[in-house]
Amino acid sequence: MREWNTLIASMLLALLLTSCGPGQAVPTATPQEIMVPTSEGIISTPTNTSFGTVTLNGSQTGTFEIETVSAFALDGNVTLMLGMEDGRVVVFDLPLDLLQPGRVELGDPDTAPAFASLAPQSGPAFISTSGAVTFTQSGETFAAEFAFEAGEQIEAGIAAPDLTLSGTVSAIRVADEAG
Repeated sequence: MREWNTLIASMLLALLLTSCGPGQAVPTATPQEIMVPTSEGIISTPTNTSFGTVTLNGSQTGTFEIETVSAFALDGNVTLMLGMEDGRVVVFDLPLDLLQPGRVELGDPDTAPAFASLAPQSGPAFISTSGAVTFTQSGETFAAEFAFEAGEQIEAGIAAPDLTLSGTVSAIRVADEAG
């Protein structure tokens, strides 16, 4: 099941990245009414403001604004994507029932129920090996604070972690599947 969700997330990410050339903005949709997520729900928070920042330390460094936030639910899993100003995307994949206020442990996708990755515009992704994301809810929106170690995705699995990602994201709005 996780392979199917990862395949769909990869295809959507590839479509998103190829639809935007260098210097172009990542497309966004209009904001949706807040709804409780369902197993087939879609989560979306598009506007043209910053949703927070992501800081990279280690083999890559820098602090980047989060320009887009979107997610979808499929087969009981949620994929949350944070589009950074430089075109990279931070992706969180977790069971839908974990999308609630509280801490969610992140790890290797082969052994942990929740994981994260950094998808570059080209080249291999960096996959989480350890860390966590903490969700909070205020009224109709979610926010998250996260920090995780990641290693480069290689043919044999995941290389030793040499990158730390941390950041915050706010104004995550939840819409139903029709939204």
